[in-house]
Amino acid sequence: MESTLKKNLQGLFALSQFKEYVYYVVITTLLGVAAARGVFDWRLPVILAANWLTVGFSFMVRGIADAPEDAFSPNSNPPNPIALGLITPKTAQIGAALTALLAALLFVFLGGWALILGLVALLTGFLYHCSSLRLRNVPVLNLILYSMMLAGWQFLCGYVIFTPRLTNRWFWPFIFVIAVTLYSEFFEEAKGLDTDSTALFQQTASVLGRRTTQVIMFALLIIGITAGVFSLILVEIIPLWVLILMFILAAIFILSQGIFVRRTTLNWQTLELLQKPFERAAAIALLLQYIIPWLTLTLNIKIL
Repeated sequence: MESTLKKNLQGLFALSQFKEYVYYVVITTLLGVAAARGVFDWRLPVILAANWLTVGFSFMVRGIADAPEDAFSPNSNPPNPIALGLITPKTAQIGAALTALLAALLFVFLGGWALILGLVALLTGFLYHCSSLRLRNVPVLNLILYSMMLAGWQFLCGYVIFTPRLTNRWFWPFIFVIAVTLYSEFFEEAKGLDTDSTALFQQTASVLGRRTTQVIMFALLIIGITAGVFSLILVEIIPLWVLILMFILAAIFILSQGIFVRRTTLNWQTLELLQKPFERAAAIALLLQYIIPWLTLTLNIKIL
């Protein structure tokens, strides 16, 4: 009984693909909190947990919908635990339902606009991956919905728990997270075209073509950089010490992996390896932006 329960929990965790978005959700959520000038209190861990569960639910629905097809693709990346027989479809459905329910309860606890936007995010994740609708197979629309599902709703939920009104501080950080997320998805599509693999969002790139896809990627990169600069200068979304810490941590993580030692040319795989260290560094730095001032205030230590 205990081994079966452990196996099911491990299978559900694999189905949620938590490791794929754990840092990214921290970044998008805390940038929303920063745009609202939020502080560290009980709402911060609650909204992070709710957003993790929401994104996890969407990935679980995707895994359930893809299980029949993945059963004929043993090399699917990431591996589908349902197709591998680690958990049954019924167990996956129950786990996904409980995940959505727990996320909804956390949003209820937060109340207000966070509840409304959180429920919309859950609904988006379900409809997007629903096997009967397959909205993720619609070119262009899939990218827009995915950027909201993975970044937009998380940012807005983090924002509205500290202020119910959209001030002039939310726009540029919001554009930044959307542009970065869209760039990331086009990156996956372009990589799929070059490697002849079956990328999740490859349809849009296939329709647009390689050249148009590269132009859009460049435009999104410019938009993201511009929005990021405006967020730092005009909105002052994060302090300078947080930005410096972010780059120091990123350098440490990159050097510890020996990426530049192993790679002599800049290719898709190298860029992909660089992404995770930067995500982890940004997530840790943004967390410390709130934890350190809270600790200094709580312990009455004058550091910052």
